[in-house]
Amino acid sequence: MSAIREALVAAGIDPDGYPSTVRWHLGRQRPTTARNRKLSDEQVRAIRQHYDTGGASIRGLAREHGVSRATIRRTIHRETYRDVPDTERIAA
Repeated sequence: MSAIREALVAAGIDPDGYPSTVRWHLGRQRPTTARNRKLSDEQVRAIRQHYDTGGASIRGLAREHGVSRATIRRTIHRETYRDVPDTERIAA
């Protein structure tokens, strides 16, 4: 059983009945909902791609997306938005 599932069971919450819209912030045992996020999954992918190809600076990306340079740096280095893959996975 994963640590998240164990925490839910310990808290008396049915892990299978928890809303699928809730994303778990890695390293913490509390849900992070979409309203806590400053960037969409598509924006995160675009930021990582632009930075990885050398097409934009952290400062430029921060201005473009209306967030702090720290938010962009954490996104690029996968300190945040770890659950966002670099490419969309297509279900077969």
